[in-house]
Parts: sequence; structure tokens; C-alpha cells
Amino acid sequence: MKIFRKISITLISGIFLLTCLGPKEGLYPPPDHQYSKSIHVINLGWHSGVIFKRDNIDPVLWPAIQDFPDAEYIEVGWGDADFYQAEENTVWQGAKALFWPTSSVLHVVGMKRPPTEYFPGYQIIKIVLSDSGYNNLTRFMQDSYARDDSGAVIPIGRGLYGDSRFYQANGKYLFANNCNNWIAKGIRQAGCPITPAYGCTSGNVFYQLRKFGEDVGVKN
Repeated sequence: MKIFRKISITLISGIFLLTCLGPKEGLYPPPDHQYSKSIHVINLGWHSGVIFKRDNIDPVLWPAIQDFPDAEYIEVGWGDADFYQAEENTVWQGAKALFWPTSSVLHVVGMKRPPTEYFPGYQIIKIVLSDSGYNNLTRFMQDSYARDDSGAVIPIGRGLYGDSRFYQANGKYLFANNCNNWIAKGIRQAGCPITPAYGCTSGNVFYQLRKFGEDVGVKN
């Protein structure tokens, strides 16, 4: 039995290594001749968020940021509609969000201070992207909003902290397609060597990000 167990572990480890995604050539790492921009990813516990410097965002690619004209930074998260917006979470909400496909929302925050000042004491990783990769990621953000019949995004209420709002989002939330997988998918669109399928927890996302990003917040 021990031999079979060792073989199984070896096979699983081999499959894991073989299926880990590498960088996308031409997007990451940023080519020497191409201007680069940085993002920050924050670990908020169960949720992860991605933070952009507003001046770096092309409003043509992400027009919804015009809802935050005074912000210097924009933080975005994606999650289950009921669980994310609830004032107090219940076991039932958590179980439903994890094991049953549910509607999703975007949580968008306008910030006037840098990430490490706005979120002191949190794990934060800085990632430098190529200009093309950054644009891909901003398109991913804009495409995550649901639209009404006129094509406009759909705000649905005040957010959790600061100058923030919830919006209806595209996609169904599930354990294998949660807020952390969503962050990893966006960063993958930017060309980075991250495997979204493994990113079911913020801990795994940050484990992958540390291989190519820089810790600038609290290191846990």
C-alpha cells in the first residue's frame, strides 16, 4: 500500500508541475522596449482584490471607472452576490456560495491613498506588467461587469468600506470559480505565469504570485 501511495503522490505532483502555466511570451515579463505599469494584489482573508493606479488606466478600455473621478487608485473584487453584500454572513450563505452556482457582483473601491497606506497590516504583492498585459487586465475588468439592455453597467448599492459600490457582474460563483480564481484569471490575461485552476484560496494565489511579484505589505 505504501508503494502505491508513493506512486500516486508522485503522479499527482508530476501532473501538477506539467500543468502549471508559464508566462505568455511578449506580455510577461515586460519587454525591455515596452513601458511597464504595476498593479497590487491584496489578501483580504477569503477574498483577494486587485488594485490599479487610476492614471494608468485607459478609460476607453475601462469606462466604468468614471464612477470614481476623485480616486487615485481603484481596488476591485468579485464574489457571490449574497455572501459578499451581507452585513453578517451565515453558514448557509457560505455553503450556498461554495457548492451551488450563484449570481456574482463586483466590489469596486475608489482610494485616495496608496495600497500600503489604505490597507496597513495586510498582505500585498506588487506585480510589474507590460503595457499590453496591463491593458488586457483592464479589459478583463470592464468585461466582468454585467450590462443592462442599453449596454450600461448596473450599480446595485453601496460597498463595504470607503468610497465603494457593488455592481452586477458576469459569471456564476462556485468553489472552483470563486473570487480568487477570478483574480488569477485576470492576472493570467496579463501574461503572468499563474494557474487560475489552482487559485481556489487566497493563500494559493499568493503562493503563486510570490514567484514573480514583490511583497510590499505584511509577509505572512
